[in-house]
Amino acid sequence: MSPQKKKGKTRTPRPKPRPLKLKQAKLKQPDPRQRYLPSYEIELGIQPVPTLSGDVSEALCKFCIAFGREEKPQNAAGPFETLLTNEKRKQATTKKAFRSFRRDNIISHMKDQHKTKYEEFISLPKGSRLRLSFFDLPTMMDSFLGGTRSCHLEIPNGIVELIRELYFNGDGVVADVVLSAGNILGVDNIRGAENALSVDTVLQDDFIAGVEADEFVEETDSKHLLVIPDRLQFETVIKCSNAMVSFRSITRVFGVFGEALKNSRLGRPTEYIVGRYIRSLVAINLTALRIILSNVWGFSLLVDGATHGSEGYFDVRVSFELSGTIFNQHLLAIPMGNLSHKAVNYAERVLVVLSKLGDDNLLRKLIGITSDGAATMLGCHGGFAKLIEQACGDLGEGGVSVNWCGSHQLNLAVGIFIDALIDLVNFRSILGAEITFTRKFESVRSSIGICPTYANTRWESISECCDFLSSNYEEIMQLHKTKGVTAPSSSWWLILFAIGELVEKIKQCFRSMQYRTVTMKDQYEALEYLVKYFQMKFEEQLEGEEASVSIFKVAKHIGNAALYSSALYNEKIDEIEQHRLENGLSNAITGFITGINEIKIEVKGAKTATTSTTPIDIIAMEDMTEFRQLILPYRNRLRRQYGNGVISCIWKQVRKLRETYEFDSTFKDIVDRSCNRDIVQAWKLVDAKGEYTRLVSFALGLASIPPGTHTVEGDFSSLKGVKSAHRGSLSNYALEGQLQAKQYFELISLANSVGARSPIEK
Repeated sequence: MSPQKKKGKTRTPRPKPRPLKLKQAKLKQPDPRQRYLPSYEIELGIQPVPTLSGDVSEALCKFCIAFGREEKPQNAAGPFETLLTNEKRKQATTKKAFRSFRRDNIISHMKDQHKTKYEEFISLPKGSRLRLSFFDLPTMMDSFLGGTRSCHLEIPNGIVELIRELYFNGDGVVADVVLSAGNILGVDNIRGAENALSVDTVLQDDFIAGVEADEFVEETDSKHLLVIPDRLQFETVIKCSNAMVSFRSITRVFGVFGEALKNSRLGRPTEYIVGRYIRSLVAINLTALRIILSNVWGFSLLVDGATHGSEGYFDVRVSFELSGTIFNQHLLAIPMGNLSHKAVNYAERVLVVLSKLGDDNLLRKLIGITSDGAATMLGCHGGFAKLIEQACGDLGEGGVSVNWCGSHQLNLAVGIFIDALIDLVNFRSILGAEITFTRKFESVRSSIGICPTYANTRWESISECCDFLSSNYEEIMQLHKTKGVTAPSSSWWLILFAIGELVEKIKQCFRSMQYRTVTMKDQYEALEYLVKYFQMKFEEQLEGEEASVSIFKVAKHIGNAALYSSALYNEKIDEIEQHRLENGLSNAITGFITGINEIKIEVKGAKTATTSTTPIDIIAMEDMTEFRQLILPYRNRLRRQYGNGVISCIWKQVRKLRETYEFDSTFKDIVDRSCNRDIVQAWKLVDAKGEYTRLVSFALGLASIPPGTHTVEGDFSSLKGVKSAHRGSLSNYALEGQLQAKQYFELISLANSVGARSPIEK
């Protein structure tokens, strides 16, 4: 018998431990359909919301933002079904935010909530910029002009008096006529002063006197109401004017499009109505500027005088900070009439304009004046800037900065540089002769084209001339032989090739100094970059204050400047001529570098007042004493605008900015990144949470003091385009209206942004 097994629980053997194996965790891979693509903004109409890292984790529906959600049509099956069904769900009013970016989900939302607008959107060409402008909201004028179909605006007495004083002496209207019914709008000299309408025949939708005064009108028995009966027609006329369509043609265009579209909604305004619309812009824009300037703590003037035809004008622009942005707007092209172009006459006109626009309160806000360097403008004793500064001093306000246009000073330095080449190779005279040669003969024009024209003070045109002649060197020399005309010497061609590259760099510098809201710091940086280029290319050593141009480097540049330079330099001229060209160009470059280094934009006022205004500049100050010296000259202006506690508020914000930068590494990274942006974008990045509002306003206000008058010169270019040879009879009043039309929509938007909802005080 086999032995019996012992009953009971059996012991379970312990399992052997398994070796530990490490495996890489399988992370869930993101669906490629969930990623945001930059093309979605134009393709689908969504607006990305970037994070600090630059990645897009959320996007907003631009249709919801611009148009809201559409009402869905209710389709009832029977006549009584709407009574039997429950109350429909309330339409959503929120803005859709996409956190996953699947195309099908986005398109589904668009078709469901924005069917009509989305169909219009996708009908536009794919990839077209028109898709971005599709969401531009129409300019809302209700808060400023009031009304919907029609609009109206109460014009302060000061502005009415200013218009009468400037434009009602020589444009067919008697200056002392009472401003009522509509004569303030005047009549163009298109048909002569004898056809000017009398007061009794003017319609009642112009300035209307006799309106009851209210709390916003002080020390006056009446105010003037400007009424525009058809706002859409009015705005369309402005857009046509901006497209350089004449008054007579605008009337015809309205008729043509009305017949083509079978829609007479815009009507067909007469030539007189069109002219009245344009002239009314002077009052509207000046009123808007009055409101805007009343909401800033400081502004600057940009001025220059010029003559067009037989008329003299003094153009004035204003530069200021508003809501964290720098603006540069046209104020007036003041007609000088019979007055001579003297500083005292300019100053009197400008002081009248400022007093009528905002009384003495406006002059107290003046913080800067910028003009060219003429004695009329910047004379030490009787210049325009000095006279305006004295007027501010009489009101107890100092701290007015005076700037000499940086572009104008660069223009003078380049002029001296080119003049140095006259003795060397008679550069300018031969350049003019070559331009004439390329334009004189039909066979030359058909062979190489037309050489750009040359202007002594427009270095972009000089660059274009050098480039054209250099590119067509062989053809030009052959054409000279064919026509039997003496060709330029080899020395002249060598200098042309040599300065072609240099003038191109100068042109780039001019462009970087002449955009609309350029700051003094931007101009100094552009000049510094230009000097550094010349120093790196031609100087032996970069240390030291005086330029030390290397003859060897100049000789190398002359010989290698263009394809034909080497052959001309080594074969066509002797060694004596080589040394003469080398020394002459070397002296010209030395003088140019010295001239650029000596440019000083600020004539009166500290340079740091307008260059130490970026976030990193304020943080880099050694101590708070430096900032104290910066703000002290402007404390009265700041207190008058923001209250007595504003200086303390700005001081605390500066301390917070510096301390946060020191102890918060994330904020430090943001500030460091802002160094690569312009000053406005830098402050928007640093002040994303709105913690430094008053500091931003102060810093950008100082930065708004303009370093140049290039925008004023742009006004004169527009003036010449508007009042051309075939429109010489255009009155100064209508001329100013057309200049104002170019900034009408921007000014109305700004006036609305500051909450202009009430009549304007006197």
